[in-house]
Amino acid sequence: MSHAPFSIQAMDPGADLAPDLAFPLDPAHLTESPLSLIAVVGETVVAKFLANISPGGHLSFWAPSFRDDVDEATRSACAVAFLDACLAHAQTRPGLHYLETQPVDSLPEFVWWQEILEQAGYEDVASANIYFHDLQPENLVPNLAMALQFQKIAQVPPQVIETLFAEVATDTGDRGAKANPASAGERLAALSQSEFLAFDPSLWEVAFFNGEPIAYIFVSRQHPVPGEGMPDFILEVGVAPAARGLGVGRTLVRRALHEAVARQATGMLARIDDANLA
Repeated sequence: MSHAPFSIQAMDPGADLAPDLAFPLDPAHLTESPLSLIAVVGETVVAKFLANISPGGHLSFWAPSFRDDVDEATRSACAVAFLDACLAHAQTRPGLHYLETQPVDSLPEFVWWQEILEQAGYEDVASANIYFHDLQPENLVPNLAMALQFQKIAQVPPQVIETLFAEVATDTGDRGAKANPASAGERLAALSQSEFLAFDPSLWEVAFFNGEPIAYIFVSRQHPVPGEGMPDFILEVGVAPAARGLGVGRTLVRRALHEAVARQATGMLARIDDANLA
């Protein structure tokens, strides 16, 4: 299927080009490093695409907007070109970890946009319609996720947990934890005593590599509100210093997301303390 020849150009988000063709999001709402792209056929702007670098270290973007008379083949080709340009831009920005978009399922082009994202290599996180593209270097250990073994915390001897906690705590970036250290038993007890969480250690998991514990994740369910579903809560993720930067923590979080979907949780929350530099 052929498409009309077009070019992709960068522009100032505030520029008044093709004012009758709205951006998917008002550029005035963007606060940091917006990226604005247009697709031009001849001298006519036929599509707009908008992205924004978030303080958390990722680039968020939205589905492109098209003129009504743009044919399907040109729409698809432009969308792929926008994604390529967005990725190329992100790769020039230090400190970015991934690209992310959350398609709006009420829009007519929802299914079309999903297909474009999947063909471009974006992953659907836990079937939550949040698509992301990882910008981190390849794992230093080939197929690391395949080589990891996982055990629930009840299956792991207490002394192994104690050793892993001590190893993680040698360099956590958490100033609060260093100022007020606690034993493994004290920390586990503290994590289990929150008033609004349902203590469930069956959701706590330890990752092993070559038989050695290298990381853990603790998840809890929130106490249900009658008639309402509730999101799960990530209490803590810890990775031994030697295993950091390899995607181990990311793998544990993905597993937790998939388990949350299977439990019909409505989402996943986490709270990051300001004292935690990591």
